[in-house]
Amino acid sequence: MAPCRSPGRSTSRGSGLLESVNAQTNASIVYVPERIDHWTLAPKRGDCDDYALTKRDDLIKRGVSKGALHMAFALMAWGEPHVVLLVDTTEGQKVLDNLTDEVYDLEQMMAQRLSIQDATHPRNWTQIF
Repeated sequence: MAPCRSPGRSTSRGSGLLESVNAQTNASIVYVPERIDHWTLAPKRGDCDDYALTKRDDLIKRGVSKGALHMAFALMAWGEPHVVLLVDTTEGQKVLDNLTDEVYDLEQMMAQRLSIQDATHPRNWTQIF
């Protein structure tokens, strides 16, 4: 996977739990691009997919429904691939991203294309735009 540390937009309000998990995970993993992509849970070093997977696991452990959590693969506006975690909330889909500690609305994501993993059938991905 290409580097996941390009500048991104970071605005929005998020719930305390989402912002806490996002910031804690961002602080706990040292960003290192991977030559061969491996999705790893709670590594000491990793790239964007490792951050997103770890956030998903932490939220499940804290009682958030698996059905509300979606891994998302994006082609960002600056041309690099990037993985984030989307969370379904009563206020719409929120993005947990290793590029910022702030949780933001999906509509604010600076992506050219976005595919979302089906929460109940993880091998199924749907292109949103």
